[in-house]
Amino acid sequence: MEPAPRFMEIFRHPTNLRSLVSKEFRDLKTNLPGPKGWPVIGSALLLKNVNTSKDSYRVFSNIGKAYDAPLFSLWFGPTKLVIYVKEAKYIERLLNHRALSWKSYFYVDIRKITKNAVFTRKGEKWERLRKPLMHFTKPKNVENFHEKIKNKIPIFCKRIESKCGTGSFNVTTMCKAWALEVFVYTSFDFDNIYTEEQLERMVHLGEKYLDHAFTDMMSLKANLGFKTFNEANCDRDLKVHADRFIELRKAQLIEQGRDLREVIDNPENYIDVVLQVGEEEGLPEGHLGLMLVDVVFGALDSPGTVMMTMMLFLAMEPEYQEKLYREQIDYFGDSLRPPEEDDLKNLPYLDMVMKEAIRLCAPPAVSRKAEEDIEIDGYHLPKGAVVAFSIDTSLNDPKYWEKPNAFYPDHFLPEAAAKREKGAYLPFATGPKMCPGQLYTYPVVKTALSVAVRQFEFETKVKYSDIEYKILLMKEVVDPQVSIKKRNP
Repeated sequence: MEPAPRFMEIFRHPTNLRSLVSKEFRDLKTNLPGPKGWPVIGSALLLKNVNTSKDSYRVFSNIGKAYDAPLFSLWFGPTKLVIYVKEAKYIERLLNHRALSWKSYFYVDIRKITKNAVFTRKGEKWERLRKPLMHFTKPKNVENFHEKIKNKIPIFCKRIESKCGTGSFNVTTMCKAWALEVFVYTSFDFDNIYTEEQLERMVHLGEKYLDHAFTDMMSLKANLGFKTFNEANCDRDLKVHADRFIELRKAQLIEQGRDLREVIDNPENYIDVVLQVGEEEGLPEGHLGLMLVDVVFGALDSPGTVMMTMMLFLAMEPEYQEKLYREQIDYFGDSLRPPEEDDLKNLPYLDMVMKEAIRLCAPPAVSRKAEEDIEIDGYHLPKGAVVAFSIDTSLNDPKYWEKPNAFYPDHFLPEAAAKREKGAYLPFATGPKMCPGQLYTYPVVKTALSVAVRQFEFETKVKYSDIEYKILLMKEVVDPQVSIKKRNP
């Protein structure tokens, strides 16, 4: 583990430190309150025990409790001012602020995985990938989107059935592997390209490197400039899988008797967009596959995490599972057919169950860098500050949620939802940098769960007191153990 040269240079020469600190304090002034910190390192010791993604979630939650204010300030070292926002109304207003549209330095470790991909780009380079990504992930813009989801339901149910009677198991890999299959089929038009072992390998690699990246994001060592992420190993492990998407697309075009030039000039999916941008920016061909990694990991992580969260909490709450089952049976009768798009609009309890699961597994936070000074209700947020939005705090605030720490679908009864501050439920964030997967995740997961709950019953011995969370792209239950049995016909 090597210290970052710039960090060590500062401490070798005290005059450098005084110069740096005086400049930062001159430029980064705020009237926000905050917990008292130590000289030079500020509140960085709050991060001292972060060694895993589970530690990251625990420490992030504790930071939110460190000071009782809707917004407060923290210093992580002499140059990093963080504004922590945890009140719903300020989360909603500031996420939509024009000066808070760019991601902060906290995402530097994600860039080590995704390279020059959409997740960490800025400015015009970001727009080159972001706009087409939004277009090609909207269900209405994907040919036969819902039919493709329906075609993958039997595979998912077959995997679930293979687990019946085998006892309790961690449902994470099963749910994320299926989510990956659905994404590459609906978005890239690649069907049945993975063996079971390859699917599991992709899921495990994603979890391994996202775990490392989000641990570094919150660790004291990484925030003080020490390298802990092995970027070479990450590139080696992911490149072979990422490059395969490019190779498959080229092979697909050859099979169709078409020229690559055709889709570079007029992209038909997101892979084509990456090929186009790679040519425009003069990027090496070996770099292009890695530009798909963040989208692929996001696509397997969001629907997969929501599905496994629903399985676990429905198993923990048999009353709600039975109510969901009855809704499906009352609507579909004895049929096991997947719901059509119009059917999903007529299944309100299914919608409530999914929204409640998302409340409990949404990304805990997003952060932005202030591009200019911001004044809001007398608070001053200076240009250059990092603004960290604690989505998790608002999603668990007893002011807005009757049972904040439990799975309770009635939180989304129309009368309950109408009373809440809009910013209390922004699981995919909002504003120009909101998650592009929101419209994608809902139909994928709701269609699959509707069929699965008609065929299978989920059970668990897990209690609320047993649950621990970790941070990957979303907030995940550590080791969600579920047992499954087939329902009687």
